[in-house]
Amino acid sequence: VFSAIGLLLLIPSPISPQEGTLELMPLSWILLARFFTSLNLLPQAPAGGVLLLHPVTWAGWAGMIVTMLNLLPAAMLDGGHVARSALANEKARLVLTFASVALLLFVGTEFMIMAFLIVFMSMFKHPGPLDDVSGLSRSRKLLTLVLIVVFVLAFPVRV
Repeated sequence: VFSAIGLLLLIPSPISPQEGTLELMPLSWILLARFFTSLNLLPQAPAGGVLLLHPVTWAGWAGMIVTMLNLLPAAMLDGGHVARSALANEKARLVLTFASVALLLFVGTEFMIMAFLIVFMSMFKHPGPLDDVSGLSRSRKLLTLVLIVVFVLAFPVRV
């Protein structure tokens, strides 16, 4: 919600800033920007100018990045808990953990600290759920798919 509102509040500026460009943009922003542009709701940058981010836009960006990091299917992050409950195979979970680290490093060095944190957290044994006997219900399997979609939409791409 903050991202959508923030994109509508972009500030057109005739002067290009001296430094500081946003290189990583969540995939959902790209889709929202295309949608808002098709409705002529997105402000247009003047010739030779740029669109400056409104503080609400920054809040939406930070929320998207934190959400994406938390949904990584690794260690004891929320995505790791979901992966542990959805996948019975320990090797599959281990592959997902290292795939998460590789994905972060592929995006850029901005996430190197998080990659090291994931490797550190994966050295400890997962405490396990309170109920490790029952299988996942259909609604929880569906929720797993919803979380995968949220992860993909929050994932930053270089623009």
